[in-house]
Amino acid sequence: MLQKLSKLLRVCYSRRSQFFCNFECSRAFTLYRWSYALVPIIVPAYAALLAFIYIFLSSRVIQSRVVTRIGIGTGGHRGLERRMRIHANFAEYVPLALLLLAFMEMEGRPGWLVHLLCAALVVARIGHVIALWEEKEILWLRIATVSATFFIMAAAAVSVLARALQLW
Repeated sequence: MLQKLSKLLRVCYSRRSQFFCNFECSRAFTLYRWSYALVPIIVPAYAALLAFIYIFLSSRVIQSRVVTRIGIGTGGHRGLERRMRIHANFAEYVPLALLLLAFMEMEGRPGWLVHLLCAALVVARIGHVIALWEEKEILWLRIATVSATFFIMAAAAVSVLARALQLW
C-alpha cells in the first residue's frame, strides 16, 4: 500500500499536465486517507479469547442436558434454564460488540483504545458469568457488567458513526 502511494505521489510531482497531476494527487491522498487496517489485528485476538469462553459456556449447557436428560427446552429445570440464559446472553451481545470493535480498528482508531475496549469486554463478560453462576446471583456485579457491555457497545458505535460522518 505504501509503495503504491509513494509511486502515485512521485508520478504526481513528475508530470507536467495539471489535470493529470491533480487527478493522481487526489487519488494518492485518497489512498493515504483510507489506508487504515483493512484486516483487524487486535480484535481477532480478543475474539479468540471470547470464543473459548463461549465454548466453555456451551459445554456447561450440554453437560446439564446430559445430566437432566432434557434434549430441547428446559423441562422446568431451573439450573439448566440458568445455564442456557448465561450462554444465550453471551451469544446475544458479544458478536455485535466484536463487530463494532473490529470496525473501529479498521477505521484506524488508536490501538490503545481498541485494546482497552476489548479487554473491558472480556472482563465484563467473565464478570457476567460469575454474577449469574450460582442460584443466588450477585446483583451488583450483574448490573455493573451489563452496564459495561452497553457502554463498550455504545462507545464503539459512536466511534464508527463519527468516522462515517467524518466528525472525528
